[in-house]
Amino acid sequence: MSTTRSRAERRFRLGTPAALLLATALSCGVASAQPRFREVVIDDAPLLEGTPRTPRGLAEGNVFICRLALSPEARAGLAGPPGHRHATTRDPAAPGPVIYSLDDLHGIPGDPRLRVEFNGTGIHALGIGATVAESLAAARDEPLRSAILVGVHPEAELPAPWMRVGDSAARPVVWASDIRAADHRQEGSRRWLSLRDDVDWQVEVSRAPADDFDWYRWIAALRTEDTGRPQHLQGVTIDPDFYVYWSWTDRLVKTNTHGAVVVEVEAPDHQGDLCWHDGKVVVAVNHGKFNDPAEAHDSYAYVYDAATLELLERHPLPEARYGAGGICRVGEHWVVVTGLPVELADDPRAANEVHLYDDAFHHVRTVWLPGGWTRLGIQTATFASGRFLFGCYGSPRVTLVASPDLQHVRRIEGLDCAYGVAAIPGGGVVLATDTRDAAGLHHGRLQVRAVSELR
Repeated sequence: MSTTRSRAERRFRLGTPAALLLATALSCGVASAQPRFREVVIDDAPLLEGTPRTPRGLAEGNVFICRLALSPEARAGLAGPPGHRHATTRDPAAPGPVIYSLDDLHGIPGDPRLRVEFNGTGIHALGIGATVAESLAAARDEPLRSAILVGVHPEAELPAPWMRVGDSAARPVVWASDIRAADHRQEGSRRWLSLRDDVDWQVEVSRAPADDFDWYRWIAALRTEDTGRPQHLQGVTIDPDFYVYWSWTDRLVKTNTHGAVVVEVEAPDHQGDLCWHDGKVVVAVNHGKFNDPAEAHDSYAYVYDAATLELLERHPLPEARYGAGGICRVGEHWVVVTGLPVELADDPRAANEVHLYDDAFHHVRTVWLPGGWTRLGIQTATFASGRFLFGCYGSPRVTLVASPDLQHVRRIEGLDCAYGVAAIPGGGVVLATDTRDAAGLHHGRLQVRAVSELR
């Protein structure tokens, strides 16, 4: 189901927090150097009760790090504006770092120590008892080029490009990567660091998501899978651990958040759109013809183990008469979308067919979707923020936004979801695009969007 790709990407203002997060997150095309300045304030005082006072002169957009143990009341007080507190996931009540900010912080859950994203920089506060091994591991595993480590063990010698900041006698010990940092001034127990970010940010992505996007659930270190493939991209899906699964027509690829291939397997043509669910990846497959008025399809749901991409099961989908091409999971049902013959383009009664199956792929019902004919039917499907998103070909591209009961459809022309659309755990979606290089190999690319931005 190949077609010519239409490229329509909107650039947004360089220097905004969301723009910089996305710039580190996605493959890019336009380089623009714009150093940024800010300050980090580290408080060594062991304040045990009450909310820490923000240092005077700390401008909005800066970060205040306290090495202290807070009472439950104080921790609760830091949960809302203007400060944001992220406790260690190892023991929230134990003595350890607290980050207090006058701007928005984006934490990444699951780290053994406290780590947040701030304006495109990873800030990792290791805590009072960090060992040499933990310090080295934090530096080695840091996904962002621009980063700060607070509380590194004094005897830890970090590898390049990490540079120690300030006086060797200062506590806690601070290291920085791709950031110029120096002791700014000392005020009692508080040490001010001035930072300059010298990273050349690469920006050519979609608009920044709206405020309803839960950034803290999205790993900003995501890289696009960029190994060339002989056939074009059919769809993507993302699991709760933020592994990305790519369907390349005759092979499946699993990548981590850095874009590195974890598993790649060949698979019988034609592997279509795919969906992660409960430790498995399910792919809409058709070994017959697509969009054939004679219904010469041979459609299946292939079930793979998400860890190994080993094929576990095949379920025939005889109802998908024009070829199963896309799939998603909603509640207890699998939702399968198909092609649509070009011969029906002028038929006012033509409608895309959406087939619902139970967990064992027994057919439940078929819905004829309002919204009219789309070229070659529907290619991709996902369910996000209470609505279906169906990606379609066409010139311009078409995306169908459908209500949960599939009875109401809004048609968006110019929005390209035909190569993949997937819900992100915690909110938002990624849109996939496919480009072909001079050697004829295809490359995948992801854009992060809030559902409310899709219009």
